[in-house]
Amino acid sequence: MAIRKIINLLIFPLTLISFTFLMLVNNQKELPGYLVLERDIVEFGEVPEWEGKTTRSVRVWNKGEKKVKIERIESDCGYVRVEGPKEIKPGDEAEFKVILDPKSVRSDRSAGAVIFTDSPRTPYIYLTVDAKVRRFAELSAEVCDFGEVLPGSIHEKKVLLWVNIPMEIEEIKLAPPSSDVLSWRMEERGRSECILRVKLGPLRKKGRFSSALTILFPDGRTMMMPVIAKVISPVRVKPRHIFFGEVFRGDNPTAEISFESDSPFRIRDLLVPQHLKIEGEWEGKRQTRFVLKVRWLTKSSPDFLRERIKMMTDVDPEPIQVPVYGLIGKRSP
Repeated sequence: MAIRKIINLLIFPLTLISFTFLMLVNNQKELPGYLVLERDIVEFGEVPEWEGKTTRSVRVWNKGEKKVKIERIESDCGYVRVEGPKEIKPGDEAEFKVILDPKSVRSDRSAGAVIFTDSPRTPYIYLTVDAKVRRFAELSAEVCDFGEVLPGSIHEKKVLLWVNIPMEIEEIKLAPPSSDVLSWRMEERGRSECILRVKLGPLRKKGRFSSALTILFPDGRTMMMPVIAKVISPVRVKPRHIFFGEVFRGDNPTAEISFESDSPFRIRDLLVPQHLKIEGEWEGKRQTRFVLKVRWLTKSSPDFLRERIKMMTDVDPEPIQVPVYGLIGKRSP
């Protein structure tokens, strides 16, 4: 009885504890693999465009107990490519290569890449790529913008050209402009600097103008500079349109309109629709401001008025148009 009591009180519980411990040890799960990067921002600094592709390396460690497979690597631009191993074993260190093609970079914004893995802890890892590309040549203005110009006027702008690689400046050529209102010439200003003098005009048609000039370098490279301008009327109109609102037939309402310019001008002609009448003196006068009244003759007008007044001046090759709107309502009985 004593031996059985010892077995029940001591040996059996110890055996049960040992068995439970062995079961826990044998059934313990391995920790999944996961990756840790040495840094998530890759700094290239200033990269000379003419030296071609350049590479930086980023180390990575698998801190888990299972291998990590690299499923794919994607980049959000065409000038960054990331290469690396297909898998990383537990406890191993590996290396990803970040390759930058400076010729394809179009701006100084940061680029990004994503490494996708089969790890539940690190299913994807982000990489940010920062680089400032130094071009083989640079312009002081990416766009030669003349802003607002008047019809018939001629303007000139100066743009600086810097050449960052050894090159004979006198061998740089300027391609003939595609527009007959554009011309340009180049002046040397040192061993690596030039002045481009761009002349625009005269432009006749109002609206936006755009073209491009091309610089030809002796090594076969080219550089394009857009040229833009907006041709505006020299005469300012206030208001830009006339709206009489709702009136009743027979009311004949009026609205005031002014034409102004910095220099004296003459109104050569006014084309007025039959349901409108211009009041005020303008014929034979040359001045900087005209104030006229527009009267709506509602007696024979359609219920909805939608017309245009056209004015020709001696300073604008195109007519100035002023839209006129109005609505004839019905009187209450």
